[in-house]
Order: sequence, then C-alpha cells, then structure tokens
Amino acid sequence: MVAMSSNNPDLKALVEFWAEDTKFCWDGVAARAEWIALREISLGKVKFTNSNNAAVVTEYDVDYLIPAEQKIGVATAYDSGTAAKPLTKDIPAALKLGKKLFGAKYKFAFMNVDTFEKLASQEEVWKKCSSFIQNATGTQDAPDLATVNAYLAKKKELYRGLQIIVIDQDIMIELADGSRVTSNPFEDDVILFSESKVLGNTYWKKPIDAKKLPGSVAEKVMHGHTLVKKYSNESPVQEVTEGIANLFPAWNLAGRSVLMQTNATSWNKN
Repeated sequence: MVAMSSNNPDLKALVEFWAEDTKFCWDGVAARAEWIALREISLGKVKFTNSNNAAVVTEYDVDYLIPAEQKIGVATAYDSGTAAKPLTKDIPAALKLGKKLFGAKYKFAFMNVDTFEKLASQEEVWKKCSSFIQNATGTQDAPDLATVNAYLAKKKELYRGLQIIVIDQDIMIELADGSRVTSNPFEDDVILFSESKVLGNTYWKKPIDAKKLPGSVAEKVMHGHTLVKKYSNESPVQEVTEGIANLFPAWNLAGRSVLMQTNATSWNKN
C-alpha cells in the first residue's frame, strides 16, 4: 500500500509486476478448470493426453458414461443448408426426451457461438423470429440471441421456458511441447439441454505443496482453490511464481441432461 501510494514510478512498476505475476498464475489455473468443465459438458467425456495435459497424471479419460439414448442428432443437419428445423423438430424432441426419461423440464440450452450462428441461419428460425413487416418485405436477417430467446419465451407452452445460453469463451492452453492453442472448449455443433444453469461443483483439496517446509523461504498463500507460491533462485537470478491446484470440476447433472449433435442425424462425437 505504501509503495503504490508513493510517487516513485519504479517502485510502483515493481509492485505491479509482482502482483500481476500472481494474478496471471491464478487466472491460468481457473482457465484450465473452465476448459475441463466446458469440454465435459459438451461431450460427456474429457480426454487427457500427454499433449494437452502436461501434468503429473497425464493420460486418462473422465467419462460420465451418458447412455446412448441421451445423445441424439437432429432431423436435418445445420451445416448442410438452411432447411433444418430447430424450432419445430429438434428442440421439442430434446424436451420430450428429457421429460420421458427423467421427468425433466429443461430450462437452458447451452451451445457455442458458431453453433448458435448455424441455428439462427436456418430459414425456419429467421422466419419465425422476424416481424410481420420483415417477412412481408423479405428483409430478414439471421436473428440475434435476444430475439431467439424472446421467441422461445413467447411460446412458453411449447418450449416450457427454455432459454439459450451461448458460450463465447476462448481459452488458451499450453501444450507439452510449449506451444499454445486458443479455442472455445465447448464442442462445435453440440447443444446441451439442462434443467439448471448451475451444472455442478468444483471439488478441490489443499495441495501438499502448501505445507511449510523447514528452511524454505518460499511464500505460499491459498487463494480459493489455488496455492500461489513465490520463491527466488540465486544463480541465475530468477523470481518464480507458481499456481498449483488439486481440483476437478464435476458435472453433477450429467445423468439428467441431453446432448444433441447438430451436424448429424445421430450422435457420432464419441
């Protein structure tokens, strides 16, 4: 506080560098947890390999074993033109399936931006979501998210309060070879139907690294689920900051959800 309130720009820069380093590490752990969560809720499974998970335990699959009957396709693929029927066939089919299997009332349909763009570009969607004047004059554009959700809300008897949530999140991960890949972890051409916007919990335990070791001068602080550790090396001179977490985001509603693949008439993602 004293350093930041001083008029010394060098001292301020040093403190900001120190603080930004710790924030970067915490954000990196949080982003990785989100990457895992978005992969699993869009596929029902997340696969870790030596390439995408350079950690202590590198190769394993987390499979929620979602039954095949809960993984479905669409009547007409969304990437084969504009003749698909998301509003009259596909969404009602998913809602009916959830009710039949579990008595579920799906309130949320999750998808990424690219999938929503394909859905909104279907002729059925922009015609139903356009105004009378737009339809009469032929000036329809693909509707935005707010317009589609307004239509779904208006037809509450058919869609039972369903709303679309678009996942617009690009996350960078560093691979084992040091290269970095940025992408939206939520799988393309997939819609997740869920009863709740809250899909699960992040379970964590304090890392063993948090234990104070005799003679260690490392500074260690738990920030939520993440241990932030700072220490220095003398030769060569290095200031090291680590973010360490023992956590996993669990999809608690997997057994009551439906996954729909929009570029195929049946599920073939995994």
